[in-house]
Amino acid sequence: MKEVYARIIHERALLMCRAEAEVLCQYAELGEEIYRMWVDTLDATAPDDYDLTDSIHELGTRYGINTQTVTNLFEVIRQLVLEYDALIDQI
Repeated sequence: MKEVYARIIHERALLMCRAEAEVLCQYAELGEEIYRMWVDTLDATAPDDYDLTDSIHELGTRYGINTQTVTNLFEVIRQLVLEYDALIDQI
């Protein structure tokens, strides 16, 4: 049962990340891309273990937005991932 709820919670987290990106920079797909990075590749509980400079620069260039906005979005989405992971842990 936990797996079913976890999947639903991850879907909701993804939608929230897309919404945050839409609000901050009008590119919902950027929110999804960053969410997938945190979930699939990075560890949201240890952000200092990663040098995100290249990723931030690449995404900023690709989407035509400044790197500070991308940096802020990385942090907002990291916090969302942590909140939704905590929710899953409560199940």
